[in-house]
Amino acid sequence: MADWTLPTVLFIAIAAAIAIVWYVRRRATPEQQLKKLLSSVGNDYLRNFVVPNGVGGEIHIDCLVLTPLGLIVLDIIDAQGTVFAGDRLDTWSATDNGQRITFINPIPRLQARIEAISSLARGVPLDGRVLFVGNVEFPKGHPRQVATPTSLLEELADIDVNGNAQHLEHHWENIQRAITT
Repeated sequence: MADWTLPTVLFIAIAAAIAIVWYVRRRATPEQQLKKLLSSVGNDYLRNFVVPNGVGGEIHIDCLVLTPLGLIVLDIIDAQGTVFAGDRLDTWSATDNGQRITFINPIPRLQARIEAISSLARGVPLDGRVLFVGNVEFPKGHPRQVATPTSLLEELADIDVNGNAQHLEHHWENIQRAITT
């Protein structure tokens, strides 16, 4: 009976190791999760690019999403934990596992990005969100222009991503031509 115990234990250990490797490889990376989100809320999107800012300089855009209803600028922040944010606060903070970080309110930066895209796509409906990816919570609420992947999906649930965005194609192409490397 003792001879069967060691092989049984080894078999279980090897099976568990294989299951863990399989699970880790199947789990989507944050970038894969973001791509899936962007594909589900828009017809097309552009990531990590630079365009003229409309006042003689350039500005980095994390993400621009094309929907049948217009464009959405996303300023993406990867964070974990509890976030304290407010429209009128100069600095925001995030607390995770006892560590606290503070950062500058990202909404003014988002507004600058929206204005830059607006100058390239005049007359196109345009909105923006600071998108927090990662496991975050906002115990005291958050500004209207802040979203998580779940809240963004809920907010844009009524948009038919298979709907026709052809009326915006000219503007989309103008933005693509304006991208600098």
